Amino acid sequence: THLDAQAYASSMQAQYEFELENWKSSMEFYLQSRKIYSELLKITDSFQKVLFNEKIDHIDQSLRYCNHKIK
Repeated sequence: THLDAQAYASSMQAQYEFELENWKSSMEFYLQSRKIYSELLKITDSFQKVLFNEKIDHIDQSLRYCNHKIK
């Protein structure tokens, strides 16, 4: 779907910023991606929910790391 592609693109941009150690920018893109995946959870079947939950878990780990590096 369009939303899934948008979430993926935000996630990839977040990862790129993460690799460059641009922590704040990375967090912004991860938060955008997380928001979209959270919305997709509400409208998808159970198989997709498992995948989206895994993506959100990965994003949450990256957000915690970025937050740690910003402090």
